[in-house]
Amino acid sequence: MVGRLKEPKTPQVLIDSVARLMTRWPNLLCLFVGEGPISDGLMSQIAAGNLARHVRLLGSRQDVPQLLAA
Repeated sequence: MVGRLKEPKTPQVLIDSVARLMTRWPNLLCLFVGEGPISDGLMSQIAAGNLARHVRLLGSRQDVPQLLAA
C-alpha cells in the first residue's frame, strides 16, 4: 500500500487480512509506504498480531516505482 496512513483508508483491514492469509502463504509480505497519524496504532496492531515478519511500515520512500515492481 502506498499512501498517507490515516482514516478513512482503514489499512487496519489489510493487516487483519495478512493475519489470515499468512497461514496459506507463509512467505507473504505486505509493505506500507507512507506516514500518517495512525502509524503508531498500526505498529501496535502488527506487534499484537505477531506479524512483524509479514507486515512492514517503511515510512516515506523515494523508490516507490521499484517497490511496486517488486
